Amino acid sequence: MGFHSPAFRRTYAVAAIIAATFAVALQSGPANASAFTYRDVSTGYHRTCAVTSEGAGLCWGWNYSSSLGTSDTSTTVFIPSLVRLPAGETFRRIEAGSYFMSCGLTVAGNVYCWGEGGIVSRVPLPADTKVTQLSVGATQGCVITEDSRLYCWGDWSSGELGVGDIEPTNLPVRVFLPDAAAAAQVAAGVGFTCATTTVGAAYCWGVNGDGQLGNGNSATSKVPVRVALPVGVSVVSITAGLERACAVDTNGGGWCWGRNYSGAFGDDTYANSRTPRPVALPSGTTLTALQTGWYHTCAITTIGTTLCWGENGSGSLGTGSSFGGKTIRTAALPVDVSAADLSTGLGSTCITSTSGEVFCWGANLRGSIGTGTTVSAFSPTRILPVGTPDAVEPTSSDIGTHGSTVSGSFVANGAQATAAILLSDNTNFDNARIVPVPLPRSAQSSVAQLFSPINYSVSIRDLRPAVRYYVKARITSILGTTTTSAFAFDTLGGPPSVASTVARGISGDSAIIDAVVNANHLDTNATLTLSTDQGFSRNVRSITLGTASGVGNTSLSVDIDSLLPRTNYWARVSAGNEVDTTVGDPISFTTIGDSPTISGIELTGSRRSGTVAVQFSTGSLRTTVSVAHRAHGTRNPWKVSTRTVPANNPASAFVAIDNLDPATPYDVEVSVSNALGNIERTGLSFTTLGGAPLVDAPRAIDVGDNTVTLRSAIDANDFATRVTLQIDTDASFKNFDEWFAGNVRLGEPTTISLDVSELVDSTTYYARFVAVNAKGTTVGDAVMFTTTTPVGKLLKRRVNPVDPEPIVTPTPEIIDLPIIGNQIRLAPLAKPFKPSNAVKASAIKSPATKSSRPIRPGRRTPLPRQQQLLPR
Repeated sequence: MGFHSPAFRRTYAVAAIIAATFAVALQSGPANASAFTYRDVSTGYHRTCAVTSEGAGLCWGWNYSSSLGTSDTSTTVFIPSLVRLPAGETFRRIEAGSYFMSCGLTVAGNVYCWGEGGIVSRVPLPADTKVTQLSVGATQGCVITEDSRLYCWGDWSSGELGVGDIEPTNLPVRVFLPDAAAAAQVAAGVGFTCATTTVGAAYCWGVNGDGQLGNGNSATSKVPVRVALPVGVSVVSITAGLERACAVDTNGGGWCWGRNYSGAFGDDTYANSRTPRPVALPSGTTLTALQTGWYHTCAITTIGTTLCWGENGSGSLGTGSSFGGKTIRTAALPVDVSAADLSTGLGSTCITSTSGEVFCWGANLRGSIGTGTTVSAFSPTRILPVGTPDAVEPTSSDIGTHGSTVSGSFVANGAQATAAILLSDNTNFDNARIVPVPLPRSAQSSVAQLFSPINYSVSIRDLRPAVRYYVKARITSILGTTTTSAFAFDTLGGPPSVASTVARGISGDSAIIDAVVNANHLDTNATLTLSTDQGFSRNVRSITLGTASGVGNTSLSVDIDSLLPRTNYWARVSAGNEVDTTVGDPISFTTIGDSPTISGIELTGSRRSGTVAVQFSTGSLRTTVSVAHRAHGTRNPWKVSTRTVPANNPASAFVAIDNLDPATPYDVEVSVSNALGNIERTGLSFTTLGGAPLVDAPRAIDVGDNTVTLRSAIDANDFATRVTLQIDTDASFKNFDEWFAGNVRLGEPTTISLDVSELVDSTTYYARFVAVNAKGTTVGDAVMFTTTTPVGKLLKRRVNPVDPEPIVTPTPEIIDLPIIGNQIRLAPLAKPFKPSNAVKASAIKSPATKSSRPIRPGRRTPLPRQQQLLPR
């Protein structure tokens, strides 16, 4: 299958889509990881090469026929890898080529080529020749020397060498342009070559089946023919791709000719042309660079943006989508990224930014866009950040008297690396001890791991105590060696010290001893010795103070109890570790103490309990408060409660007394004692609460023409209570009727509710509740209410009975005035009475009961009664 055929292009696009299915995400390195910066990039046939700012050459992608020139012999190389040059040579530019040959131009002006099965070799140009520009096509390479001479080598079958009929040659041959024109730039394409002159003319030679020579016909030419540029158009650069060439003129405009595959001319058509056609750039747009590849074209504008057009099935336009064709589109470079250099290849595009970064996008079947995968990129993507290893300064931990652990991390930045720790007791690292850092083989076995932080930790032993050591890390790979800056650590050791000992919180029977101990990096045990004489010979006590460790001072503290009041004590702290024991200076303190005093006693009684609050002074000694109580006037045993309080001044104790009887007086005695004395208070008493019931004024609810509900809150006040209801038409209750309302629960207010019926309509009544318990009778305040008048009741008789009865038609009363539509809803004057669910209660027979007839004004009769005890 021909490499130029549509069938090949379709196969390529399908393979790229399949490869995208197997994408593997890479982990990013640490924020401080550094990578190479670049000054040149070239993407060609499934591979890409770049030159770093320091002149190193890197290539990646398809390594068929050794076309990458690296020591990696893998068929596909995902990570940019180093191209070996002879000592002293550095690259200025590398051309990846349109087929399986790549070449590089060195700073010294020499040219080296590789691929087609050969190793990196110098091109044998004439002696003392210094090359200034290089281009590599599918089957040929060409250069321009500093004296504007043009040389080519390679195949001649299509006339791409421009020297007529000769055999293929590995030796560069001189190409002469018509009219002895001086060459300014050369561009080697697929089967043809083009060049510009120092006066802005353009010449091409080789295959011309699609008009790629730009001279108006399709005949192949094995010698240079002039491109038919419009009159007045001069070009400053030229580019040759697949069956198409393009150029930039002196005004920053673009021109293309040959095959307009998928709109790769950018002239807003899909028509081929044998003469240059202007690129339909947006208004006001001028170009600084233009490159055409196999199926697409890209350019850099004077403002640093990148424009692309043509085939975009695999993202070669870098717009983030697969839309392509004749429309000129802007590549989606990251914000603040401007292109400085540009290269287009088989189905990919790469740029170097003004800040020295390389971004690539498009087809990635062989990993040529440098992301470490074979997934096509539809947006510009920065290549893997290869470079010399990046390492952070190591740190130490677990520092001991004879060893330490040194830890750090590094990023290999694209090539397998080794690590070592350099250890010395001087800053010059004389006779430095080299400690290899063991790294698992799996730590650098994948693309992702070569660009991810690799953490290491190595234990260093056999060190001397109390010595300052200097440490740095050295990381080495084929891309370079990185040595970190040095740091220092001191091994530990030495006897402990007791910085201070202080006594505080001194009372009559206790004290707190604080000590500050410096463990000097070793576990140290501290002990407090206590005695009643300075020689520590009498009443000696040893108390564990605690353990100190680590760096710096440790504060230790211990509470001492069971001391004697008003006694002088001596104390000292001993601190010992594996090196030595240090005894601190002794201190002395004197305990204090007095007999207790009582400053106040407050007794409070509630209904079934009481509280005794005692305010007193402890005399700076632990003190016990005792409270005894019993009912007044009895000989029952005293019930005693005690509270013990620490030596705080002033102090208070609250003693709660439970299970008391309400409304009962109790006798109380209080005793406060400590080691130095006792004080008592007798003749104290309090009375618990309780008594006659409490009655709220009732409320009259749901008053009807002959019914009412009366409700009140009753508090039994801790004694069983009986409640009755009294009703009278007279506020003085001289002739009241009485109902039994119920018994009230103890301990909390209870709501009594009683329904009363068979009252007389249109009558004013007075009602009150009466509560009785063992402590008294309480008559509640009265409530007044008036029963309503039923609708239709005769209010006045006619004077002359002979006159006919008047016909009375009730007038409806408007209630709430609801509007329905445009009408007002009317309600009747009175709502019909709905009988309550209450049952009639029988009246309590009392002397006031005369009959069972209803009470009418001016006449006293008993009312029907009903009793009902409702829950609250």
